[in-house]
Amino acid sequence: MAPANLNVLVGELRQALHDDAKEPRFVRTVFGFGYAFAAEATGESAAGAATVTVQPRVLWERRVIPLLEGENVIGRDEGVAVRIDAPGVSRNHARLLVSRGQATLEDLGSKNGTYLNDQRLDVPTPLPDGAAFRLGRLVLLYRSGPETGSTVTEDATVRHTRTP
Repeated sequence: MAPANLNVLVGELRQALHDDAKEPRFVRTVFGFGYAFAAEATGESAAGAATVTVQPRVLWERRVIPLLEGENVIGRDEGVAVRIDAPGVSRNHARLLVSRGQATLEDLGSKNGTYLNDQRLDVPTPLPDGAAFRLGRLVLLYRSGPETGSTVTEDATVRHTRTP
């Protein structure tokens, strides 16, 4: 398909969806590459109601650590639910309680503290989706909602070669 044809089709799609190119709700322009879907995707249940099931998780550097319903202890110890093997993190540093998509963060008497919004926690505190929290100096991110970021575009000029 020619680029001009794609532009026309996306224009027609935006018009049908009452979507504004300057403030897109459904289709956004990715300059230099094309277009991307911008809305939150949901599934349809048998009854026709939209449903999305997303497992709560903690993001640490490039790792995604799934959380279970109930107690999730975070620390360096081998037996914890969320193992963060890093200096400054206690063996049993903090507890994340997950119940029906809601989470509460609690420090477990750690040496370097657990922080939310730069406030050291001394009582269990609700943890909203997208909240960054710290174990000492180490920053983690709590996610309970769907991913909203776009796909990273890789450099197409990199060639892969096989070694015998």
